[in-house]
Amino acid sequence: MRTSRKIVGVFIAALAFVILPVAAAQADPFTISIDNAILDLGSLSGVRAIDSELDPPDPPATLTGDLTGTTVEVPKANFVFPPKEAEVSPGITATINMEANEDITGTFDSGTGTLVLDASLKATVSVLGSNCAISPIVLRLSSENVTPYLGQEFGSGIEGDGVVGASWSNLPTVTGGGSCGIVGQLTGGPGGIAMSHGVHDFKTCETDPANPLCSVVIPPQKAPVLNSAPPSSTDQDSATFTFAKGNGETQPVDGFECTLDSGTAQPCDSGTQEYTELAEGDHTFSVKATNSEGSGPETAYSWTITKTEPKCPEGTTGTPPDCVKPLGPAELGGLKVQPKKKTLKRGKKAVIKVKVKNIGEATANGVKVCVKAPKKLVKVKKCVKVGQIAGGKAKTAKFAVKAKRKKGQAVLKFTATSGNAGKKTGKAKVRIK
Repeated sequence: MRTSRKIVGVFIAALAFVILPVAAAQADPFTISIDNAILDLGSLSGVRAIDSELDPPDPPATLTGDLTGTTVEVPKANFVFPPKEAEVSPGITATINMEANEDITGTFDSGTGTLVLDASLKATVSVLGSNCAISPIVLRLSSENVTPYLGQEFGSGIEGDGVVGASWSNLPTVTGGGSCGIVGQLTGGPGGIAMSHGVHDFKTCETDPANPLCSVVIPPQKAPVLNSAPPSSTDQDSATFTFAKGNGETQPVDGFECTLDSGTAQPCDSGTQEYTELAEGDHTFSVKATNSEGSGPETAYSWTITKTEPKCPEGTTGTPPDCVKPLGPAELGGLKVQPKKKTLKRGKKAVIKVKVKNIGEATANGVKVCVKAPKKLVKVKKCVKVGQIAGGKAKTAKFAVKAKRKKGQAVLKFTATSGNAGKKTGKAKVRIK
């Protein structure tokens, strides 16, 4: 019995030894006073959410919580962000409210001054009579943040001077009616936030390139620039895109990945992507810059391929399948006169035939044959109308020639003319005895 009690006593003493250090850990209350904050929201850069240098200065935001060892806990009700008025576009002022959706947690390393806070926030933008919500904005705020603003260690403790920041490739969709569509257009795309105590002039890798944080590689932060793309509406079933890294990109860009119509992303490292045999209808192309740490925000482009009407092959006319090759021009060939020589007794008649051929492809129009002859020797009708002659076909004009009472030799000169096929000449000789 004594042995059993002794074992129980030892066990209780050991258990107390294990529990004692845990019970000894104490929560230290703290309040971080955020007296400066800056935002990049899509097309809006450098928006001062809190400014300590105004007269009077903006009231600070506060995070009141407990630091237990390295663990940071801030109840959601203890994140207080005063309403802020800001000009969201020329002449349009909005009131911005921010609150926490849930408790904020994180870590603080007193040895390095590194502060990390995980937060889910909700921003309400009141503009032109509309209340527009952006939620949840899930952020990891860190003193080791690089973009768009550099973090800064809290070297003198969690309530001392320092900067935490975070970035995003896109905010959640803006909800609400009225003017909320304008807010969505202004805040869409990559952006970020920096909040500080005691630091007003926020640094970036462009203003402070020697900062050790700037040597840390993170995914690209800027959406690529599209240098060329198909028209927004086209009947062509192919498309070619060219692109380059985004303006002001501070991170290395090793390549790109392209996506067509929400398909699987494919490498397109050359900076050019071509698609062929695309279907009619709407299409969307997107591209992201990549490096060893991942991919950045995307640039998207939409266009429409309209119905392509069938066309006849080059060199033909008409509408498929009734395609025809255009005819060549009409052209009169040399005249064939029969007989070329004829002997007549005085007062007698003969018929001379003049054959006219169209050696072209198109129809010869308005063809007629006229003759010039010595009136003192022969009598003959001056002109004979032939009319139209199809391509490759011929017609004959007949001339009745009557010899007069005088002997001699008459030369008959024939000329065939057309409205579109030129003219040709021929002749015949009539001897009168």
